[in-house]
Amino acid sequence: MAEIVNEIVERLTWLYRRVRIITPGTKSSINLEDTGWIKEYEDLLQIVAKYLLKMKTMPHLKGFNMLKHAVFLKIVSARAFFNGKILYESLGKVHDEKFTLIESCLRHCVNQAYDSGGLKELNKIFGTVVIDDKIPPTNLQLISLIAEGIIYCEEG
Repeated sequence: MAEIVNEIVERLTWLYRRVRIITPGTKSSINLEDTGWIKEYEDLLQIVAKYLLKMKTMPHLKGFNMLKHAVFLKIVSARAFFNGKILYESLGKVHDEKFTLIESCLRHCVNQAYDSGGLKELNKIFGTVVIDDKIPPTNLQLISLIAEGIIYCEEG
């Protein structure tokens, strides 16, 4: 399980930075000849971004990309990222940031979406009440709800 998580995180990091030059002889588990995964990852990231924009999440916030990547990681390997610590550490590798900054950026983004009424949009998008109006969800609750909603909406 840990090997799969590391591969997914390494691929996402490579996509996010794209300036990394991998020269022959360099140690990397990414097979650059097999580029089919790049299109799949980019398509999934676009779908996630579309749903986040429907939630009225502001794309200029640093937490937007972190939230997008967190939902992406949850969709790609749902079992591995049930633990917030593992998820935040993986996002820290992708964004080259500390655990606490990742958590606070995500919290700011979630609160901003909650304050603008964007979380009510999730209820409309998914056709059921998934978010209570009284208190904002935790970071992990929102990430899981969005991931499950995207899986459900895109498959069926």
